[in-house]
Formats: sequence, C-alpha cells, structure tokens
Amino acid sequence: MTALVPTKPAGRLPALSALRSVLLLMGVFGHAAMVLPLFDPRATATDVLLLKASYQLVHIWRVPTYFLISGFLSAALFARGSIWDFVRGRFKRVTSVLLAAQLFIIPVFALSPGGCDVCQPFGGSTWLAVGWLHLWFLYDLVIISHLFVAGIWVKRRLPRGVQERLSSLASMFSIGPVSLLGLAAVCTLVPGVFGPGNLLRINFGILPDPWLILYHSIFFTAGWLLRRNAGLASPPRNLWLLVAAAIALTFVTYSSMGPDGLIETYLANLTSWVSAWAVICCFMSLVTKPNRVWNYLNDASYWVYLWHAIPVLLLSWSFAHLGLNVWLNLVATSAITLALTLGTYTRWVAETVIGLYLSGRRRNRVNSASSLNSRTQAIPTGGPLTE
Repeated sequence: MTALVPTKPAGRLPALSALRSVLLLMGVFGHAAMVLPLFDPRATATDVLLLKASYQLVHIWRVPTYFLISGFLSAALFARGSIWDFVRGRFKRVTSVLLAAQLFIIPVFALSPGGCDVCQPFGGSTWLAVGWLHLWFLYDLVIISHLFVAGIWVKRRLPRGVQERLSSLASMFSIGPVSLLGLAAVCTLVPGVFGPGNLLRINFGILPDPWLILYHSIFFTAGWLLRRNAGLASPPRNLWLLVAAAIALTFVTYSSMGPDGLIETYLANLTSWVSAWAVICCFMSLVTKPNRVWNYLNDASYWVYLWHAIPVLLLSWSFAHLGLNVWLNLVATSAITLALTLGTYTRWVAETVIGLYLSGRRRNRVNSASSLNSRTQAIPTGGPLTE
C-alpha cells in the first residue's frame, strides 16, 4: 500500500522558515491589541495608549521583515523554474487563497447593511474600503511579486549591454550600515506611508494603495537582491551592536525626543530597516538547523494567519462584555486563538490535501512502511512566502 507524503527541495534556510512562522503567529497578538480598544469601554486612556504602543512597536518592523523575507524566498523560487512556473506557483499558494477568502468575505458584507463597524477605524466599513481585512499583506505580495517578474521579463528583452549594466548594478547590493542609511532615505521619499504617531499605515481596501505598494516593493526588492548576491550566507559580526541600534532608534522615534517633520519620518524609516535587519540576523544566528518544533510551526502558521481573525474578534468582544480586565482579555484571546487554530490544523488539516496545498509541498508516493519516516524527515517550506 502506498501513501502521499510531503517532500520539498533541500537548501532552505531554517532561520527564515522559523522567522516566517513567528511573524505570522504574531498577527494573533497584534490584531487582538488592535481591536480591544474598540470593544472594551472600560479600557482607560492609559490602557488604550499601551495597547496601541505594543502594536505599533512591533508593526514598524514586522511588516518590513515580511517583505524582505518574501523577496528573498521568491527569488529562490524563481531561480528553480521559468517565469510561468513562478506565476503558477504564486497562484496556487497565494492568489487562489485570496480568491477563496472572498467567497466568505463578500457574503458577510452583503448581509450586513451597515457594513463592518469594527473596520471603521481602519479605513472604512464598506467592502471596497476594507474588503481584504487582515489578508491585505497577501494582496500586496501578489501585486508586487507579479510586477517584479514582469520587470524581469522586460529586462530580458533589453539590449545585452543594458542587461549587463543592470546586472552589474544589482550585484553591488548588500545590506550594511551605509546601505541601511541609504535605503531609509529612499523610503522617506515615498509620501503618506506613516500616519499619526509614526504608525506605519496599512491598506485593507480592494483598490491597491500605490504608495504602499511602492514602499513594500523596496523591501521586497532588497530581499530579492540579498538572495541573488548570497547576502545571508552568514550572520554579521557585532550583532549586539545592530540590536542596540534598533532599540535606540525605536526609543528616539517613539519618544518626545524625536523631532518633527522630515527628520522624524526618516528616523521612522531607519527604525524599520535597522529593526527588520536586526531581527533577521538574530534568527540567522540562533536558528542554524531545522527541528520538529520549527517544522511544525512553519507548516501551521499559514493556516493560523488565514483564519485567526474570527476567534480574535469573537473572543475579545465576548470577554470585554463579560467584564474581563483588558490585559487578561488580551492574554486569554491570544492564547485561546492560538490553541484553536493550531489544534484544528493538527487534527483536521495537517495530513490532508489542504495542509499540503497551504504548505506548498510536493507529494510523492512511498511505501506505507516508510511513510512515517518520510514525514518526520521532510523539511518544510510554507505558504505565502515560499512556494
């Protein structure tokens, strides 16, 4: 008797798989912190301020890190096949998931005459304004990755001399102290990215925000070039100094010490770049080989990300109306949501076609006697950031 078991190509960086898992799972805490002030009228001004600060201090590097990793892993995927292979892989792992999500989102808006009241503080209440909800990241990733590949298609049709010049320029890219300063300066030129309090904006709307697409594209491109130039072959020296710089920049940016205007915006961008790079380098130093925990989380985190918003909204609203303290509400909502989403993945998804589809793994037929051993040795990729 034979069975279908997952296989995937070797050569993955376990640090990036681990970091990807953490970034996706952090969405549970982040979204709970976002909606709690809307649900709990007993939350004090201090509670609201701290909840917003806890979300903001993570969001400023979490989103840039997403797109840096996406660019790196997309380049790795692109290198293994043709442009058509890449587009087909993006459709299977990301685009089709977005379209499937709309099958559930659109009826909810259609049956709610007032729209999404909870969404009002985040840009509007209509489907057109907030129709992607928390899946906006996948939407931006689809647009950016396809635009990037279209650019490569155009580049390949340019005169050979122009192609060689562009390749030469691309080969010069690396991330270090000087380039971080320059990348922050380039991002500062993109208008309207940071809102009040230096909060990095997000767009839930069906219509893409061109400035945010451009902004995220800069991080995606940097990640792509890092893969091209082997920019993550080894963690940098003096990692502690990089982490210290990220902490110091965060303090200056989000304290009264921060100046107003263009300098403040530049500091916010520099904080994003330095913090994202510091987080990536920390994982490169700490996670040097795969293990069962990271393998499991890497496969499960995409499932958690896709539907965690439902229990987050229901639980945080229920606990608030039961009079639970706002901070206990945050902890309980996050913990129960993680337990529900990870539990359903383990019990009903992991070994099914859906689990294989979401994790982006190929399936080979093997003898049933060896299937268990094959499962335990398979190295995961996972979801929207890889194949």
